[in-house]
Amino acid sequence: CREVLQDYVPLLKEEPLNSALYVAAAHQRSRGVPKERMPRTEKLRQLMTVLPRPLGEHAERLVVVHGDLWDANVLRMPDGSTVLCDFEQAVVTSAVQDLVHVSMKPLVAAYLEAITGNQPSEEEVYSLLLEARIAEHVHFFVIRDLMFVGSDGEPGNIDQLIEHSRLFGMFATKLREDS
Repeated sequence: CREVLQDYVPLLKEEPLNSALYVAAAHQRSRGVPKERMPRTEKLRQLMTVLPRPLGEHAERLVVVHGDLWDANVLRMPDGSTVLCDFEQAVVTSAVQDLVHVSMKPLVAAYLEAITGNQPSEEEVYSLLLEARIAEHVHFFVIRDLMFVGSDGEPGNIDQLIEHSRLFGMFATKLREDS
């Protein structure tokens, strides 16, 4: 699967496996977007260079992420069990990438407790929540804007997104310093 995505978006050969670009590429490919419609490698490289990347152990931990984990894809069965559906965007990447859809304090705390077996501290929850919010912004307001066709029939302007990402990167750095 990785080789297929790397053929689809050649820059993925240079990106770490925890890159948000893997989830976006999997989504675009699953939607049948032709390879030719993907952003040029040079511009995409510029964008990925200035984007803030999630930090911490959960950002580095590679897992199979659902890629579209939100309430419509979580089914409660009659016996009370929970089942996930809609795996077309599943990909191996950073654990933080699955938290972009569920970046609320109780869910992040539950995630940490499930992973560690211990009740997380407020600091641990807020630290991971900040990283999930940064990943959420990158995913929804940069990568998706770039990849998805808008109401005008065109993807986002990559030069504007590069500048936006540079500024957002400075903001994310400041938030991390202040937390």
